[in-house]
Amino acid sequence: MEIDQAWKSAGVAPQNPPTTTQLFDVQGFVYWDTGRDVYQWHSYSGWEIHALTAWRLSNGTKPDFALTPTPQSMTVVQGSSSTATITVNSLDNFTGTVSLSTIVAANIANTTTASVNPASLSVAAGNSASSLLTVQASQSTPTGTYSVTVKGTSGTLVHLLSVTFVITAPPPDFGISASPTSMSLALSSSGTATITLQSLYSFNATVGLTSSVAPVDTTSSLSPNDPSASFSPASITLTPNGAGSSTLTVSTSLLTLPGTYTVTITASSGTISHSVTVTVTVTLV
Repeated sequence: MEIDQAWKSAGVAPQNPPTTTQLFDVQGFVYWDTGRDVYQWHSYSGWEIHALTAWRLSNGTKPDFALTPTPQSMTVVQGSSSTATITVNSLDNFTGTVSLSTIVAANIANTTTASVNPASLSVAAGNSASSLLTVQASQSTPTGTYSVTVKGTSGTLVHLLSVTFVITAPPPDFGISASPTSMSLALSSSGTATITLQSLYSFNATVGLTSSVAPVDTTSSLSPNDPSASFSPASITLTPNGAGSSTLTVSTSLLTLPGTYTVTITASSGTISHSVTVTVTVTLV
């Protein structure tokens, strides 16, 4: 609600309404301001009573309830979910059960879901109760700013609350895989596997490869010479949405005890690190 500044200057504007949970009546011109529905200070809504021409404390004391979101705006990463708390507040000694439901914006309803839990709240006079709103986006949900409407119903009382959420793309990342994921080697022999890195979400950087070898069973844990592992190349530069590969070579010696070993391959770039394992079975022949 806005009181026109020109009316204030002319001395004909009403005084500012109080900050209160008590119901009061307002009079003004309803206006939809499309440039304000993305701002928190505007309650993420384009609706305005502008200009507010008059207000008064309500003559009635009809019990009612109000819906409040915390936070008022959510950030949801594609392929994941985010939550907000919906609080139902009792006004004027309202007491009763409030049923909650959700309506997702039509332009993303086929890729995004919203739910509230619990969907029914018992509210005592002068108190409040809360429910958890969960917005789940798929990986195909377009990035942008959207809204979900939370509907609260109690008897003939119905209130709608618009909660804004911003769909963002995941941060740049990469995936790692090995083929094959297991091999069998005789003593004093070697085998290879292909380590493939895949750029995700426009990842663009150099990834270094390291390895560690550990025995799985107690027999080979006494081996004086575990299998060794090396890479060619030992680093891969990925371009956005591109892929690269390296050859992992695992070698055994005559001193390697037969048994099962796990080769852990770790790919690192900055603070991002992912691992994959290759199982190596060492035999006498």
